[in-house]
Amino acid sequence: MAGALPGKISVQLATLRRPFVAALNAAAEVRAGAVEIDGRGELNPQTLSRTGIREVRKMLADRGLRTAAVAFLTRHGYADLEGLDRRVEATKAAMEMASQLGAPLLLNTIGPLPEESDSASRQVLREVLEDLGRHGNRVGTILAARTGDDSPLKLAQLLRELPEHTLAVDFHPAKLIAAGFSPLEAVAELGPWIEYVEVTDLLWAQPSSLADREADLPAILAALDEQEFRGHFAVGAASENASQRDLATAVARFCKLAGR
Repeated sequence: MAGALPGKISVQLATLRRPFVAALNAAAEVRAGAVEIDGRGELNPQTLSRTGIREVRKMLADRGLRTAAVAFLTRHGYADLEGLDRRVEATKAAMEMASQLGAPLLLNTIGPLPEESDSASRQVLREVLEDLGRHGNRVGTILAARTGDDSPLKLAQLLRELPEHTLAVDFHPAKLIAAGFSPLEAVAELGPWIEYVEVTDLLWAQPSSLADREADLPAILAALDEQEFRGHFAVGAASENASQRDLATAVARFCKLAGR
């Protein structure tokens, strides 16, 4: 990398395992600039009122923070017919909440992705994602598919089948490595769609826990820079009893690796 890598830091509040306000304070103390909110935690579409939205936005503004993304992880994907209608409606409600909080992205896994031979399931998935894409573009928050068990090539093929701006990518290199895929190859396949990058697991990984070559975070950051990635890097703490020092350590590690 030549110089400092562009992109911004987003603190994953859920990793701090604190009440929302305390977690916001911790993010402000490390001067992150943005946060990732868990849309199934203390703030969720079922309980957060319009008054609550205004209060949260004020809390963020008072601390110089914005919402980079809202995570809304569902148990099943969007090709699974069981409970699909409820899942789609819940996702749309979460998109609306995310938009009201100023987040451009809603993070979720969308798979497992059907095989090409399963034309019926692929058609269901495309129709659902196109529906969610229209809703997302209407409210101002689009769905970002978290990488993981499915091959980057398969996800890229799906993205090419969808209308432009229907779906973004939440790039999670540690999950790709755990599933046996190369994050460097994934960046090459998915680069144009990557809008959010999760680096927490790699920042805290033990040297023996992931393949050294594939877990080379500086190389991954360089590949993202080549793709002109300008989005947020999600950084968080790793332990169950995370302290302010843990978060500060994670941010400092990332800044060092990013050449800041």
